[in-house]
Amino acid sequence: MFNFFKKQSNNQLLYISLFEPRYYYETICSLLILKKINFNKKTKILIYTDNANFFYKEIEKNNLLNYLKIDIVYKPTPYFKELLNQNNDIFKLKILIILNILESNNCNLLFVDNDTFILKKFSTVYKKISKGYCYLHTEEYRIKDNELSEYYDYFKRKKILISLKEKNLIISQDTIMWNSGVIGICSSKAYLLKNVLLTYEIISEKISIKRNEQLSFSVCFKDEKLLSTENFVFHYWFIKIVRYMIMKFIFNQDIVLDENEKKFTHTMFHKKMIQNNNLNLKNLIPTIFFIVNNYYSNSTKSNIKSNFKKKSYIYKYLK
Repeated sequence: MFNFFKKQSNNQLLYISLFEPRYYYETICSLLILKKINFNKKTKILIYTDNANFFYKEIEKNNLLNYLKIDIVYKPTPYFKELLNQNNDIFKLKILIILNILESNNCNLLFVDNDTFILKKFSTVYKKISKGYCYLHTEEYRIKDNELSEYYDYFKRKKILISLKEKNLIISQDTIMWNSGVIGICSSKAYLLKNVLLTYEIISEKISIKRNEQLSFSVCFKDEKLLSTENFVFHYWFIKIVRYMIMKFIFNQDIVLDENEKKFTHTMFHKKMIQNNNLNLKNLIPTIFFIVNNYYSNSTKSNIKSNFKKKSYIYKYLK
């Protein structure tokens, strides 16, 4: 296991930003939102990356160190590629990095995906984490209730038994899926990440699905004092057009477009955005929901909604 940190006690916010410029820019955009909401400067922000020069440049350019306490944790790309193994397993790498930080620090850790915005300052999250509470982003669905789930058919027929040191876990159609784009945990519960790692490896031997990491966190955290972050974190993983909008309108960078992005660029709304050049950090989130509600098909919106409970932040804003 790799080790980058000396033992210390603090609150930490973690980004893992690797391999592609679009992920680097998403991280910077997320940091700019933190600057905008005057995020707590006492909280150490760790950016785990293979491109330190990019972050040093953008952090200085945007004057972020006057507002945020940021540490860059750098290793070259080949180092991370070796850890990914032959399966190019970015999800396992995420688990390993979080586990390493918890074992190397006496800390309260909140991990956030690059494609997230923290919407407001929070005063109780790290206090809750220090008292043994865990966080995941949002409760999405029970497997048996979502026929569109990639796991629906598999767990309709089978169950998976995970034998842990503390107890046995059973993964079945009654398992509730949580989104793991946000993870909150303290160092004293590092053993949970070991359980997540073992669970992930066992599941992946039986069924190869990208959400296995998410399922592993869901089952290993379910018996903890588990809270959601849906009321203060916006996770736009399901709206891929946002990556294009951030690159194009916030950072003036071009990216290769997928089919949905190409369709969007031909809309009148997009043409007006180009003409007015009025997309900014203040109106970015309302603009995202406007696009989804007015330019996504009903079937796509329905699919998105099926992943969220009615009480969730995302569900309420989708028409």
